[in-house]
Amino acid sequence: SAGVDHGGPTMAEVARYGLGMLPLLRPLTLVLKQNLREQERHVPYEGGLSSYSVLLMVWCFLVTFPFTEEQAGEALAAVLQFYAAEFDPKTTAVTTSGFQPREEQDRHEHL
Repeated sequence: SAGVDHGGPTMAEVARYGLGMLPLLRPLTLVLKQNLREQERHVPYEGGLSSYSVLLMVWCFLVTFPFTEEQAGEALAAVLQFYAAEFDPKTTAVTTSGFQPREEQDRHEHL
């Protein structure tokens, strides 16, 4: 709830950490956010993806499949291909340390 300190890092702190660690995180996230906006799929309560969700999806992808800054175009094509055709949200969880099997992620949430 608003104004309550839960003791963990804020979303902004997590985002700043990722943006500092992964040079391609910002440009890829911005391109994908703009694409979602153009398709009117950027409003979470209307079934779209939030900016933070897009950032975490790109972060997870880049941790798992590293690309150099010179490979930005290839990275964009790869992230689009991966989430459009290969990623299965029923079996795979997105984390800041990479993809994890969903059952393993679910177990950690219930501890």
